[in-house]
Amino acid sequence: MVSIEQLVVFAGAIALGGVVSGLLAGVFGIGGGAVLVPGFYQGLAMLDVDEAVRMHVAVGTSLAIIIPTSLRSYQGHLKRRAVDKALLRSFLIPVPVGVLLASLTAAYISSEGLRVIFMLIMVAVGFKLLFNRDSWRLGRKIPTGPARAMVGVVIGFLSTLMGIGGGIMNNTFMTLYGRSMHQAVATSSGVGVLIAIPGTIGYIWAGWGDPNLPLGSTGFVNWIACALIIPIALVMTPYGVRIAHALKKRHLEIVFGLFALAVSIRFFVSLI
Repeated sequence: MVSIEQLVVFAGAIALGGVVSGLLAGVFGIGGGAVLVPGFYQGLAMLDVDEAVRMHVAVGTSLAIIIPTSLRSYQGHLKRRAVDKALLRSFLIPVPVGVLLASLTAAYISSEGLRVIFMLIMVAVGFKLLFNRDSWRLGRKIPTGPARAMVGVVIGFLSTLMGIGGGIMNNTFMTLYGRSMHQAVATSSGVGVLIAIPGTIGYIWAGWGDPNLPLGSTGFVNWIACALIIPIALVMTPYGVRIAHALKKRHLEIVFGLFALAVSIRFFVSLI
């Protein structure tokens, strides 16, 4: 039986997560999933949710919350004319294809497997941003045709398994081809929409009827957490957009890199 004290602490943590995820949605175009997933995982552990579904529910719920936060973030960046619309249009099919493949995979991968994927990608991204050099480029022009489509599939696939809005993956992709961090962040907010909507549907399907789900869940999406976080996150997202456009490029990369490493360390601790 869950105590009142546990519920109060959980609700407080969820509210704080809403504030942070809303800011991050605007600052990094990531939908806040990189904060929400480890936060949910810890909160669900406090409520004694079965380990077998804990990470899955954290990821699925994060994707559901990313839908409105990414939309709000995208609108803010669009007004500032920072979004690469052509790149976003080219991802309209490949990214959802990657999401579909990840949703099918999620039904069979373990909770520990999801945590390992989350941790390894965050470590790689964090080091890339913190120690970034101008010479670290794959090219001067973003690939087109089948190569870009394949990148879109990979972004959709890995982001969905991590429960993030695609910002982490797309930011890295665009900056490796010389695009500014500001444009990468702005475009990533749109990629988040392409990932979160089909991803949420996929995680509902993947967890449908699981007997270990916590109260208020449909598949791997918990609607109680969604109801608590979404209003707070939507209020905070515009402030994150302002912060993103006020920071210098290198400062934005350093903050993002430190954040990625901090999250990866937290998941490493959960694995040992």
